[in-house]
Amino acid sequence: MKYFKKTKLEIIKEIYLKFLKNQIKQKYTIEYIGNHLNQFLTTEGIDREIKKYIPKNDARKIKSTMDIIRGKLAEEITKFLLNEYFKNDKDYSHIRVEYVGNLPKDIKELVEKIRLHRNKISAIKKPDMDLIAYSTKYKDRFIILSVKGTARERIGQFLSNIFIFDPNCITAKYGKSLYYFNKSLPKFKMMFICFDMAKKGDFSFKDEEEARRKRLSSVKQLEVYLIDDDPNIGYGVFVLNNLYKLHKVGSFSSLVAKLKEFFG
Repeated sequence: MKYFKKTKLEIIKEIYLKFLKNQIKQKYTIEYIGNHLNQFLTTEGIDREIKKYIPKNDARKIKSTMDIIRGKLAEEITKFLLNEYFKNDKDYSHIRVEYVGNLPKDIKELVEKIRLHRNKISAIKKPDMDLIAYSTKYKDRFIILSVKGTARERIGQFLSNIFIFDPNCITAKYGKSLYYFNKSLPKFKMMFICFDMAKKGDFSFKDEEEARRKRLSSVKQLEVYLIDDDPNIGYGVFVLNNLYKLHKVGSFSSLVAKLKEFFG
């Protein structure tokens, strides 16, 4: 048998998933961990673990590697929590979360239909897809999950996706002849999931007064409204911690409730 050396991400993923599994086994429910993830994971702790596996003589490489691993770790933890949750819910055990490359063939074919084309040239744009939520029972639909450890400018990228891949928006702006989509688009939505682990949160705050001020004046609050008010593709913003949040920002519990609603 050929031996393959584990990557840095695989090592760190195993450490954190093993830790979370032990927490579930010993005391906590999956839903509790999802709603209080900040009690179990910290940016400082994750960064210390990552630095153990990165050469210390290249500052630029350290930063870029840490950014990549943080993002992938957020995806892996989200996938683990959601799959474990639905595996233990007999009424909704048909819901799965997976990377695009690992999807069943029929679901992957649906996902690949979400493409924006321009007439007379071969340019094609695909949406950013971190994870896909799908159902083994209802195979005509799926949800694209954008998962981030921190938000920063990534919420703007997500907003561009819900506008670009909405046929109503494209038609209203460019007419019907310049850009086009597949004629038989499946039913799909897009969710933004964030751990909000930066020292200064974008969507969640330790202090209730700061949260109140941000709800009245924050650019991020407006961006959340743009997603939540979207009648076609946007399907919510969710932050996996127990802090005070901007209006319309959901928790892990509201995340699984929305998934149940869509795949009900």
